[in-house]
Amino acid sequence: MKGSKIFIVGISIFFILVFLILCRAPQHFLWNPTFAHNDDQPYGLALTDSMLSAAHAQAYQVTRESFYQLEQKDTLCTKNYIAVAEKINLTETDVNAILRMAKRGSRILIAANEFGELEKILNLNINYDYGYNHFSLNRLKDYILYSQNEKDSLQWTGDTVIFPKKKYYIYKPFIATSISVADSIPHRILAEYISPVNTMSAAVSTQPDTCCITPQTESAIEYNLLVIAFPQGKGEIILATTPFLFTNFGLLNGNISELIFRVFSQLGRGPLVRTECYSAALTTNQSTPLRFFLSQPALKWCLYLSLGGIVLFMCFTAKRKQRVIPIITPPQNYSLEFVKLIGTLYFQKKDHTDLVKKKYIYFKEVLRKARIESDETTDDRSIAEQIGQQTGLDSEKIYHNLQNIRNVINAEENISEDEMKTLINSMNKIIDSLN
Repeated sequence: MKGSKIFIVGISIFFILVFLILCRAPQHFLWNPTFAHNDDQPYGLALTDSMLSAAHAQAYQVTRESFYQLEQKDTLCTKNYIAVAEKINLTETDVNAILRMAKRGSRILIAANEFGELEKILNLNINYDYGYNHFSLNRLKDYILYSQNEKDSLQWTGDTVIFPKKKYYIYKPFIATSISVADSIPHRILAEYISPVNTMSAAVSTQPDTCCITPQTESAIEYNLLVIAFPQGKGEIILATTPFLFTNFGLLNGNISELIFRVFSQLGRGPLVRTECYSAALTTNQSTPLRFFLSQPALKWCLYLSLGGIVLFMCFTAKRKQRVIPIITPPQNYSLEFVKLIGTLYFQKKDHTDLVKKKYIYFKEVLRKARIESDETTDDRSIAEQIGQQTGLDSEKIYHNLQNIRNVINAEENISEDEMKTLINSMNKIIDSLN
């Protein structure tokens, strides 16, 4: 027992030391794009939601309902909506709901690299840069390494009366796609990026998460549309192909936050709703205690070490430390065998008078429970009348049987078997009537 206590104390001290070391260790960022409102990592939207909530007071909320559900619920009031995700594969039902909300006066901002069926409805052309259509942290690192920190220019072109034209700078891998739209489709260009002259351009790599940058001099400036607004009825549908600029990392990257809030200003001052139905937050950011433990490196390793210590403790203490418990059979009931033995003795002895005496003792106990006086001083006729009143039997017959029983009990001679049966049956009849 003493050794077990030392083992437990040692393991506990070891876990505490590991926990303290991991707590003091440098924290590493998680670069997984979740676009979740409770994710304060680089590619979450905790900072964006916080600033929008402060700007809109009580008129801002985050939900997990689809555009169809929101359109069915908000038929009496006009709200504005935001959806941010790496890819948003809108179905035909979602697109129809978006168009109905826009015609009622809602403004819908959708930031993604793909828009599903909405591309067909609005006759859009999505252009993919570098041959890929998704963001990769490794590709961003390679670009920064080989391009000598070169950035591309983003230019605001919408509402120049309120917001003057201004350039913003961002790394090219953040801009995976751009939009091409026919001139016949009514639209407003809000932001576009300019490929600079004499800068590094990227070649397509065979690996999906790597980007080989080779120095190639571009001969002309190329304009690519990033944020476009499409008027629909009383409202607008605003599409942005730079979802990562809306994340925590994007807002804290240089002066990009100013561009983002210029885009948000196009939504007006009405109630604002951001839906997470189309992002990875539905499956990767469930707020449960276990997920919180696993999201913190110190708590995660503490949990792993605890489980490992429990397994080791079970392995070392699996040996039995007590004697084998013997099998104890339950006690048997010998009442029936005892009754058979006594009956066999009386049968062999042929003592019929003694059996009548034993039965009469039990008979008097039954009368006592029935509140009938049956002691030696009580007259047999009085006993017979009391029994007759309670049972409805003939009191004279009862009196005659009581007399015969008393004569047998007082006599010393043995009676026959038939007489014994007659007297016992008469007492059983009275007992059954009283019960």
